[in-house]
Amino acid sequence: MNKQDFVNNYNMHDSLINDISYSKEKKELVMVIDFAFWMQKNYQTNKPETGLIKVKFSNLKNIIIPEDVKLADISIIQTLIENNSLKFSLINDITNDYLEIIVDSDNIEISKI
Repeated sequence: MNKQDFVNNYNMHDSLINDISYSKEKKELVMVIDFAFWMQKNYQTNKPETGLIKVKFSNLKNIIIPEDVKLADISIIQTLIENNSLKFSLINDITNDYLEIIVDSDNIEISKI
C-alpha cells in the first residue's frame, strides 16, 4: 500500500513501538508495533484490544530515525503525510520527549505477528 492508504486505514495513536530494524543495503525498514486495535474504526469489543503487527517499508527513498532511543518507552501519537513522507510523531512515555520517525516509501506491508 502507499503512504496515503496507510494513513487513511490505520490509526496508530496509542500504539507502542517494540522494535525497529533498518537495512540500508536493502532499503528496508521493519517496525514491530504493539498495535491498538481498539482505536480502529472496525474494532469489535469481543476482540483483543492490542496485538503485535509488523510494518515493513520497502524501496525507501529517505528515512530519519532517532538514534540511541529506548524503544520500550515510545508511544505513537499520530501518523501523517508531510512533505511527501510518512511522519510518525512519537512521545517518550517516561521523559515526555517528542521524537519523529520520517519514512519515504510507497511500498508498505502490514502483517499480524
